[in-house]
Amino acid sequence: MANLEDLQKVVAALRAPDGCPWDREQTHESLKPCCVEEAAEVVSGINILKETGNADNLKEELGDLLLQVVMHAQIAEEEGLFTMEDVIGGITEKMVRRHPHVFGETDDAGKAADLGRTGSGRENICCAEPGQTDHGQIVNRWAEIKKREKAGKEWMDQYLPKAFAEFRDLIDRAEERKFKKEKKYSYFAHRQCEYFPCHKGADPENFNCLFCYCPLYVLGDRCGGNFVYREDGRKVCTNCQFPHRRENYEKVLARYPEILAVMKNE
Repeated sequence: MANLEDLQKVVAALRAPDGCPWDREQTHESLKPCCVEEAAEVVSGINILKETGNADNLKEELGDLLLQVVMHAQIAEEEGLFTMEDVIGGITEKMVRRHPHVFGETDDAGKAADLGRTGSGRENICCAEPGQTDHGQIVNRWAEIKKREKAGKEWMDQYLPKAFAEFRDLIDRAEERKFKKEKKYSYFAHRQCEYFPCHKGADPENFNCLFCYCPLYVLGDRCGGNFVYREDGRKVCTNCQFPHRRENYEKVLARYPEILAVMKNE
């Protein structure tokens, strides 16, 4: 029966000089898309289990996600940053520290196995059932724990907004890659673009960007959108959201023969 150590040895062999060329060239940065995609597939596995009772896909996808963790840990060890043991030790210590009602008050993660439920008589301050303890007390205790854990690391929080935005972009790319053949039109991607001016318009929840070019632009006055002409004759569509609104997709697609005719004549 394989265990975590066996998987670590496999990954180390793949990263070795005589290992797999693809695995050897991977970095923390290059693996970000894989990590995001595998996490999404775990969610899919959970949904399959819920709807069908079949756990095979969830088991497989959890393995793929675990591979990402081991791969990052292997790369970090090669870089002299930390090891897989450090990762496991860190999360084990955190869970013990955050559950004193189970393990007792201790700062030593190594005592977790010996502690068992020796703290079971303590008040459940983190996952109390309704009526067990005061909700305000739970919130205050968690705030205290979080504040203590974040001490000196508050600066890390400023990286989260960008990370969430990047996560959404990576999910969009994964969706495009996996379902590209099923899409009617590749421009209709749920992705934010930092350059297109109309992103700041009304109703952002009902907006998608067609990259930075509107396919109706070539139709000139016949595009049907909100535009103006500058003195130099350039068409400016800053205030137009017509092609970006979901209810107009079919209208845009219906005009493709007209667009192609214009392009052929140019």
